[in-house]
Amino acid sequence: MRLGKLIEGLVLNMTWRSIISAASFCLLIVATAPAMGPNSPVTKTGGSIKRPVTVADAIEMTKLGDLDLYWGSPFSDQLAHFSPDGTKVVVICRRGNLTLNTKDYSLLLWRTDELLHSRPPRTIVTMSSSSNRQGIKDVVWLSDSQTVAFLGERPGELQQVYTYNIRTEILKKITDHQTNVLAFSLIPRGKQLAYIAERPVYSFWDDQSRRQGFVVSTQQLSDLIRGETGGDSSGSDELFLQSRNRSSRQLNVSTKIDSLNPTVSLSPDGKFILVPTLAPEVRGLWKEYLDPEMQRLTSQKIRRGEYTNLKQCELITTATGKSKILLSAPLGPGALTVAWSPAGRSVVVNNTYLPLENTDEEERKARLSSTFSVEVRVLDGAFSKVSPRQSLVLLAWDSTTDLLHFADWKLAHENRAGSDIFFRKNGDSWEQVPPPISTDMRPKIVIEEDMNTPPKMYAINPSSSESVLLFDPNPQFDGLKFAKVEQIHWTGSDGHDVSGGLYYPLNFVLGQRYPLVIQTHGWMAEAFWIDGPFTTAFAAQPLAGKDIMVLQADEDYANTGTPDEIKRESSTLEGAIDYLDERRLIDRNRVGIIGFSRTCLFVKYALTHSPYRFAAASVTDGVDAGYFQYIASLNAFPALLQDSEGVNGGAPFGVVLKSWMDRSPGFSIRPDNVGAPLRITALNPLSILSEWEWFAALSRLGKPVEMIAISDADHILQRPWDRMVSQQGNVDWFSFWLKGEEDLDPQKAQQYTRWRKIREQAATIH
Repeated sequence: MRLGKLIEGLVLNMTWRSIISAASFCLLIVATAPAMGPNSPVTKTGGSIKRPVTVADAIEMTKLGDLDLYWGSPFSDQLAHFSPDGTKVVVICRRGNLTLNTKDYSLLLWRTDELLHSRPPRTIVTMSSSSNRQGIKDVVWLSDSQTVAFLGERPGELQQVYTYNIRTEILKKITDHQTNVLAFSLIPRGKQLAYIAERPVYSFWDDQSRRQGFVVSTQQLSDLIRGETGGDSSGSDELFLQSRNRSSRQLNVSTKIDSLNPTVSLSPDGKFILVPTLAPEVRGLWKEYLDPEMQRLTSQKIRRGEYTNLKQCELITTATGKSKILLSAPLGPGALTVAWSPAGRSVVVNNTYLPLENTDEEERKARLSSTFSVEVRVLDGAFSKVSPRQSLVLLAWDSTTDLLHFADWKLAHENRAGSDIFFRKNGDSWEQVPPPISTDMRPKIVIEEDMNTPPKMYAINPSSSESVLLFDPNPQFDGLKFAKVEQIHWTGSDGHDVSGGLYYPLNFVLGQRYPLVIQTHGWMAEAFWIDGPFTTAFAAQPLAGKDIMVLQADEDYANTGTPDEIKRESSTLEGAIDYLDERRLIDRNRVGIIGFSRTCLFVKYALTHSPYRFAAASVTDGVDAGYFQYIASLNAFPALLQDSEGVNGGAPFGVVLKSWMDRSPGFSIRPDNVGAPLRITALNPLSILSEWEWFAALSRLGKPVEMIAISDADHILQRPWDRMVSQQGNVDWFSFWLKGEEDLDPQKAQQYTRWRKIREQAATIH
């Protein structure tokens, strides 16, 4: 599954995630378990004893590069960051620390002339994060080729901008903001920077509101419950400019900064800042753009005080603080990258639509159906198209050659030649030119991995194409026995084609039928996924180590937010069961399923509407097109409102309520369905509310259900103890319900006492 699809599929869930973020609270704290239980099997192979993979192994796995690499980014600049003079390179690595409940980060340094000699790296910076944020991220070099800047934090501290000088070995914190810094941009020498930070927390209750009451309008439910707004849950981020003397001032934007992906870009001369913001309304002719996702976004009904999910580029002049919209057109769905001209007089923006007004018929037709990369003059807004190819990702505007450097996503992902694309300006227009003759003899740094091979970092000789092992981040894997993974294809029960990854039980025996756990939310054959596409809920290799077959199922985002979507994804699950049953691999009476984020909707729909019966299920922090989630987001989040109405056929009032009762999984819970024991994991207090409809309904009907709450966790889990609760809890849950097995760890005694009572109650009901 490609990164763009994954990001688009997460948009709706991340919107709900911002609803259900709140202060620390815990309904039930589950103690961290040892890495291995007393009954864990070991295997002796070739004279060495290897053991199965555990959740602890997944958490403590060292990962390399920027987070996007995990979802298959083919671009090496998200792994290796070369200095401007090409003599040095740095790489981020990170791993979980179960003892301290931190994420430990290191910045590794090589001299370029050492890369082909397999020299070990020099660790120049180490930082740890005890929050949901990263310890080191967004690494950039300054023009001196001696200094790197990055966002970093230490346990218990806020995320700020740091610099490290390699020559002097001095680490400096160059921002000291009162809240977390979320994104930054520096001029090449680093003397001026722009950054986006969280809005400070403030109470709704002052003398006036205590006397007169507080008017509720578009505030988030999470903020209303806690009586305050700001911080990491509000999505109300602020923009600042910091000068050479480290004094900073706030700059206003005309609407609202895109809090799901805060991005800021400062021009090389420090005179302008570009920031993606949310449009407060659907303007002009935007509804005519033909892309299905744009059609969905432009059909949102926006009330006063709300914002669309349509992004636009806002340009701020640093001297005056005045802002204007760069182009009177929205950005396309997906990631935005920009590149400034060396003099800072214009900026190239990729993945943007163009205005539909005042164009001839042929040009208008092109603009309706495609996004473009365009150069925009900052003074008057005049623009010239660079390319309409939507697969292009903008990498840089080379100040030496004056060339625009793009990479073709599709070609790069398939490792095909010609993925680097260059454009040169000719008069007022841009034209594609052959790649320049390169004098750059730097080795290329890559990660080599596949579904059965853990990642290692290699340096490739540009002259001979010979690869040299540069760094093995996980030598401890030599002591582990991994389950075999195979890519498979099947047909959903409605006839559509699906692919996925099948993790065989560790001690697989041909002819034996095994319990199955279906993990949802994507598949990518090129990547080594020890747990699954995300660190929340999924635990593929640890489950396979318990001799449970695991299917990591892909999904399709066509017809998102419609009844067709949930029917199709439910049929995916049904077709997988039939396919594996026909291959005599599984016992179809022992099938479990995991939903997370968007796929909670699919899992809950299957539990209530599918004729197939599941033996156990788990859902975590997701949308479900339910009545409570709809009502809770009604005043503040038009995207979730639109999604629920699209799935269920309209607003749940009057005659349309009957449609909700037929389609919405929550309304479809009955005494005669949802027999699968359901583990619900809520990641924070307001996540509890989002899952409450199902927990309450199943409890009232005496169904086997348990809800576990984690204290103030992120949607995609970061902290090691949070991951243990979620991932190890699911391993234990499915081992118990599908195999009748219990971990002998005495710390889990109360867990199994609860589950045995649930099992007894369920047996009494049936």
